[in-house]
Amino acid sequence: MEKIKSGSRLLLCYSLCFNGAGQLPSAAVLKTSMIPLHQELNELPRHDRIFLVPLARHYSDYSLRQDGLNALAHHHRAKAEAIKVAGKDDWVVLIIQAKKIHTHCYHHNSHTSSSMKHVYSENGNRLTSTKKWLDNIISFSPIEEAVVTQDFSDSDSYGDPFYSERHTQHVDCDNPTIGGAMMLTDSKMIAENWGASKSIKESNCYGHYNEESFDTTYWSTFLLAYDSSSKFELKCLSGGVGVSDAIKTRIIPTNDISLLERLLAVVEDKKDCYVNADCSRSLLEMLLQSEENTSCVISLVNRLLLCSPFIEPNEKLWDTILVVIKRFGWTTLEHSVSLLLCDEGRKKNSASRTRIDLLVFLARVEFSMKLTKIGIQSAAIFAKQCVTSCINDLLNTNDRRISDGSIKNCTEKIESIVTQYGWHGYFVQSALGFLINNASTNQSLLHVGDLVFKLHTTNRCKVTQDCLLAYAKKFANMPYYYLSTNQSQYVSLLQSILAVVKCGSEEETAKFGERCVFQHKSFCSILKAFEIVESAAQNIDCFSLLRDFMNRCLLQHSTSPDPLRGWKENAPSTHIHMCFERYPTLALSADAAGRFPLHHAVSKSTVPYETLEFIIAKNPAAATSPDPVSNMYPFMAAASVNNAAATFRLLQAGPDLVSGGIEIVNDNSAEAFKKRKRTPSLEGR
Repeated sequence: MEKIKSGSRLLLCYSLCFNGAGQLPSAAVLKTSMIPLHQELNELPRHDRIFLVPLARHYSDYSLRQDGLNALAHHHRAKAEAIKVAGKDDWVVLIIQAKKIHTHCYHHNSHTSSSMKHVYSENGNRLTSTKKWLDNIISFSPIEEAVVTQDFSDSDSYGDPFYSERHTQHVDCDNPTIGGAMMLTDSKMIAENWGASKSIKESNCYGHYNEESFDTTYWSTFLLAYDSSSKFELKCLSGGVGVSDAIKTRIIPTNDISLLERLLAVVEDKKDCYVNADCSRSLLEMLLQSEENTSCVISLVNRLLLCSPFIEPNEKLWDTILVVIKRFGWTTLEHSVSLLLCDEGRKKNSASRTRIDLLVFLARVEFSMKLTKIGIQSAAIFAKQCVTSCINDLLNTNDRRISDGSIKNCTEKIESIVTQYGWHGYFVQSALGFLINNASTNQSLLHVGDLVFKLHTTNRCKVTQDCLLAYAKKFANMPYYYLSTNQSQYVSLLQSILAVVKCGSEEETAKFGERCVFQHKSFCSILKAFEIVESAAQNIDCFSLLRDFMNRCLLQHSTSPDPLRGWKENAPSTHIHMCFERYPTLALSADAAGRFPLHHAVSKSTVPYETLEFIIAKNPAAATSPDPVSNMYPFMAAASVNNAAATFRLLQAGPDLVSGGIEIVNDNSAEAFKKRKRTPSLEGR
């Protein structure tokens, strides 16, 4: 066949295998069965109207700047012309210069990183501003239909570091961006999309193995085509930042409902594109003022509420949703609001981790309680069920982190909910229990204690009593060695000590006292709290509290000189001396049960003898006063805990207690002998 020197070529497509079934193959039938390229481009969703065409060749920047598309080989230029013709005037074709680095490790998965270096127009102009927004969305990943055309798994490659470059092809394993894979190719091989590599460099790959790796660098030129009329959607593909920018700069200033519909189409289709809480609130406020058809606005409101399943509304957005419900009615929005609050998928940030933390719980509960006040019975019933559901979510959450910065906001929010919406015992018990169990520092626990004491004062009931007991137990067992505090928390500190003294068990109060005297600095901060609170005329009896604190928590412990702990004096009762320096008459004061400090001291087996001696010297009369609780004299109580030294010292302080001795019986008869109650040791003599 002679070469055609003029005219045009004619390509005939026909089937060589026709079995007689169906319509007879012909060129006309084939034409109607094929979808033209321009029709395929127009049928793409607006946010998918962008793709890359690999040329598998690197053109120099100089040639592209000089000639633009004309610098390309004729078969590459033909692709660009075909796209321009199919896309007509709306589609833009650009030239991209890109770089890829493929890192190959023998014992690890290989990985690649791609970047766009320059963007050129058809005429060769470098487009800097266009490159900025393209950088955020461009993806050099092959489309999903691309396949691996060659098996390059070969054990021999481990013997030769350059085997993979000479005998195999690397797989293009870039992670797609938010916009998805964009490279229009039927292969996942790097060499088939990027051409030959430019350099191979040895590097180190650190991980489970400390081994050598090899970086292979590719430079290549691509054609980038996108629909200029869809530029609004394409810029949104950069994720939350792109969506927020579109809302703030394009939709809100113009109140453009049509643009909002286009934006929601992107967000609904691309899971990594989302509308944040602040932008959602702004859009809802815009829809509230819209003069568009009511049904259209309600549809947009419902779509907006559900378009970003991984974004949790903040307090302002919840309030705006409440205004929207009042404006458009509960019935029209019930489905969306119920999904917003109760859908299990929306309660998780990932497959294994829930998003329900304490702040989210409180925001949802407050919204539900506000919903009960709008005067719609069906909404009130739903809201009550929602509160119960929120409490169950909190009890089952695996996100129990509470920072010192957020715990104050949590306590203030709980107090605000109780003040505004009345007492709900189940809610208060769940919220306070969560705070008490998960507060991890002294500062955060003191904030919780302050709220517990307030609620117990204003709403005294079994719930607050149980919370007070739980708080006292937690505070007594906090693993701290230095009680750092500030002036605003001194009252909370003393209230916490009061809770431990009144509600703690013997074991808990003993452990609490041990931790209080462990560090000299921490004990000084406690005594300073007594001084500050008393001088500020707070509603706390500091004298009685320090007495009870000493009786229950401090007497049984001793201090020994230790440079690390800060105790220097060689005296086991230094901390008791410090208490008496604050209030010298502590030993003369009886507690609510009528017991003096001496009565508490002699009932504990671990009280140092020096402490006992010091207290007796401060109040000698107590040595001869019976304990109103046990009805025993102090020497009897000391003897009951096997403290012989204390018993002898107390008998010296009150010898009149045994001056009468024991009555002697002169009757030596057998009957008299039997009447005497002698110990087994005496009977054996």
